[in-house]
Amino acid sequence: MDMMHLKELGINSMPELVSIDSFALNNLPELTKIEATNNPRLSYIHPRAFHRLPRLETLMLNSNALSALHSSTVESLPNLREVSLHSNPIRCDCVIRWVNMNRTGIRFMEPDSLFCVEPPEYQGQHVRQVHFREMTEICLPLISPGSLPDRVEVVKGSSVSMHCRAFGEPEPEIYWVTPSGDRVLPGSVSDKYYMHPEGTFDIYDAMEQEAGLYTCIAHNLVGADLRSVMVVVDGYISQPSKQPLHVYITSVQTHSVMVSWESIGGSVSQLNWSILADSSHLLVPFKARLPADVKEYRIKQLKASTRYQVCVEVSAAQAWIQQGLCQRDHKGGSGPEGEN
Repeated sequence: MDMMHLKELGINSMPELVSIDSFALNNLPELTKIEATNNPRLSYIHPRAFHRLPRLETLMLNSNALSALHSSTVESLPNLREVSLHSNPIRCDCVIRWVNMNRTGIRFMEPDSLFCVEPPEYQGQHVRQVHFREMTEICLPLISPGSLPDRVEVVKGSSVSMHCRAFGEPEPEIYWVTPSGDRVLPGSVSDKYYMHPEGTFDIYDAMEQEAGLYTCIAHNLVGADLRSVMVVVDGYISQPSKQPLHVYITSVQTHSVMVSWESIGGSVSQLNWSILADSSHLLVPFKARLPADVKEYRIKQLKASTRYQVCVEVSAAQAWIQQGLCQRDHKGGSGPEGEN
């Protein structure tokens, strides 16, 4: 900030760099070039990361872990002339559609190397070959894959920060769920936890009771994405809760039912439902993956007078633990007919 005569800035080959956050660069009136390349974990650039850079002409962001670059990042730079985004795992959805709608005259360096990695139907295609009208105007949040590890080792009594960042349209909101199922919102503070507005979650003075699975949830009007991190304190991993899981089916309508459950522990729930063709055969199941603080779900578009099996599983760690309950329900009836 406030480096009045800085001309060029290099942020290259930094293995621990995860994100460039809001107003990271501010009031650099003579800066003409930013080169942030070959950062293997750089997976998020905040829409307002580059603020008050009136002379910036070149923005090089190739060879990182970026799934997108938000249009407002570019629109905030009035003199921008060229951008490099190639060699990033681009997700071709509404966040990146501005590239194909580019009416600003910005030149893309090595455009033939700018490929879609997601969604599967566009994988391997050039971003510029996907017509912007095929990309929806709103899209699900995506937590940057490189921002969160699967596992964090913590020395007893020390602190740790976990960085969760997400792209989406509308811009997603982020919160965290602790191993006990408590929701931690931005700005929430306690003796053990603090969540920063941009999504970073701090644990202070970690002890064995802080060990366990922490889940970051990013959500907007369209839906949500979630990722979990196992925090290990001096080799200690919290054991899955042995509390029973009780599942209830209520509000049985012609084409929907409300499923609710009570359980203590776990960080993610998975709900499966499928048509029970006979006593031994289930058709392909439908699935919904939910954060631990969600304890009910309405299953819709069911077929009347049809027998279904509904299962709830609760995860602790990276695999589903054997804590679950299945209910079989004859659609259109008064409730569960049996339990397994």
